[in-house]
Amino acid sequence: EIFSDTSTIDQLQGLEGDISDLTRKLDKLDSRVCGAEEGEECGPCGGSRCESCGGVGCGGAVALISEIGALGEEAKECTVRREDAASEATSKLREMNSQAGEIEGKISDLAELSEETNAALKEKESDINALKEGLTAVIEGDRTTADEIEKIVEKIEALSLPLSQSALNNLVEDLI
Repeated sequence: EIFSDTSTIDQLQGLEGDISDLTRKLDKLDSRVCGAEEGEECGPCGGSRCESCGGVGCGGAVALISEIGALGEEAKECTVRREDAASEATSKLREMNSQAGEIEGKISDLAELSEETNAALKEKESDINALKEGLTAVIEGDRTTADEIEKIVEKIEALSLPLSQSALNNLVEDLI
């Protein structure tokens, strides 16, 4: 009788305890892999000892890995879309900066033209004042010659004043 020896019985009881402990650990592993509660049968796959983990209704590691993979793909697509949007925004910003540079150049050109126009207007104003003084002297003088009147008309024409030919003729007649 092999089992009558107490040391053998103690060894068997120890092995029985080890088997029970391993079964509990296997149940915990099943719950982690398949998502079933400890001690329950694992969904349709039956636990780590079955060959269909990840099937319909599986809430374990295979299903989670599959879900994580799908989320990873979605995150990748989202990243690509954001990179495309950032690239487009950068391109538009460069274009806007270029346009801003062109506008600055045009503003600078307009400012320069404005300064030139103001200088020309001041020069014309000076010429007009000289002409007024000449007209005043001619009008207040004793006698005005045709040559003096012709010089005055030429000065008016040189100033490019917006007077019509008939207005110039009237001015000459008024002076004579």
